[in-house]
Amino acid sequence: MSTTTAHYKKATDEYAIVAEVHHPLVRAEGFTDILPGEVVIFENGQLGQILSFNSDGIDISVFSTKPVRPGSEISRTRQKLSFPIHNQMLGNMYTPLGELLSDAQPQNSANITFMPVVITPPPLPRRALITKQFATGFGLTDLMLPLGHGQRELLAGDRKSGKSAFVRRLSATQARNGTKVVYALIGKKVAELKETYNYLSQAGAMKDTVIIATSARDAVSTIALTPFAAMTVAEALRDQGHDVLVVLDQLSTHAEFYRELSLLARRFPGRDSYPGDIFYVHAQLLERAGCFIHPTDPNKSVSITCLPIARTTNSDVTDYITSNLISITDGHLLFETKLYSQGQQPAINTALSVTRVGKQTQTPLLRDINHVLTSFMSQYKKARGLTHLASEVSGETQDMLKKGSVILDFFSEIDDSTLPIVVQQVMVAMIWSGWFNQSHRAELHSARFKLNKAYQETEAISQTLNKLVADNERYTTFVTAVQEQKDLLLKACQT
Repeated sequence: MSTTTAHYKKATDEYAIVAEVHHPLVRAEGFTDILPGEVVIFENGQLGQILSFNSDGIDISVFSTKPVRPGSEISRTRQKLSFPIHNQMLGNMYTPLGELLSDAQPQNSANITFMPVVITPPPLPRRALITKQFATGFGLTDLMLPLGHGQRELLAGDRKSGKSAFVRRLSATQARNGTKVVYALIGKKVAELKETYNYLSQAGAMKDTVIIATSARDAVSTIALTPFAAMTVAEALRDQGHDVLVVLDQLSTHAEFYRELSLLARRFPGRDSYPGDIFYVHAQLLERAGCFIHPTDPNKSVSITCLPIARTTNSDVTDYITSNLISITDGHLLFETKLYSQGQQPAINTALSVTRVGKQTQTPLLRDINHVLTSFMSQYKKARGLTHLASEVSGETQDMLKKGSVILDFFSEIDDSTLPIVVQQVMVAMIWSGWFNQSHRAELHSARFKLNKAYQETEAISQTLNKLVADNERYTTFVTAVQEQKDLLLKACQT
């Protein structure tokens, strides 16, 4: 028996015996007084957690890929599962148990505090209104499907529809803007873990990012902890006064591993064999996100913005897990493989996507642009459908088709750059004025890139664009004001 196990056995004076092994679950006998969720330690040093109580014993999940031996002794720890928090977490990758996966040096244990992995979500008195827009850098979402800091927005879509690429770029943008990012990779391939870590490192975002990762090779019970550990890290960063983005990639995989664990524990299977508490598990997790009163200044707020990802089949959002998550979150973005194959990136179906609180964070001008674009793109799709029937169209309809096509090209992010919202608004007004109707997509994106570069590096352009946005609350007056600066703006697009 290890010295650690002996220590706990002596301290608690209570132990049990492994009666059955259904790895990664064991059934134990002998405990007379133990708490749900308590951490236990086996005689070989492996850790476990109390999962459920039954008439014939106690179910314990094992956080190891190595099965324990029947007849092994188990000691109590009288501790709940916690995650080690310290001031050098940013830039590293960890397991849900706090073990370092990246190459950084371990933190001195004297500076570590432990936070519980599973907690009750904060009550309403601690929460604040969502008032600040969450800039994704993508025109399609920022202008038509805006998000707010503290919002929980589901990203749903089939395999190979661009969800992970979208959220990686979004995470890099937010990290560069000062938001801390917690990225949970749940039961992924090892290659995907490395790919995400390398992408964020090359984008300069890892210094403001913590990755909590498990691969499909890890124990089921460890994989099931991944999103909860990620949320705990996010809460620690929030309590330090930071705005935080949490990416949960993906909760469909989490539900599948949680189902496996529940079936091993002989819990009654419900719809699609998922346990009856799967809705509660995900709701308890996602309710921990939101906008909160600042820990040191009651007049300010800090946020945990959560982007859970769900996998669909044939864009069907009525499957059990996806429909559950839609009912829990503040909206959803539906990614479609068909749009992705047509070259639209992000491949978001704007007609079927919803954002419930993002619009309240927009300025009057942005709300007016949102209204105009939503109405116009709906008419554009109807008109495009008529042309497929070889119908004759009027000159006005032809102009609409040209303008709609250019707007779609603008929304398709063919490079790896993202745009500030100010530049997005000015570019849409320029497109609306017909300045790019004869341009190819590559020329449009070149102009977009050059205008953004001028905005970042030239004070005169920066002041002009900021003034155009600040001085106008209606889209019509904004377009007129942009047209008055035509020579300056077109020169910036060609520089």
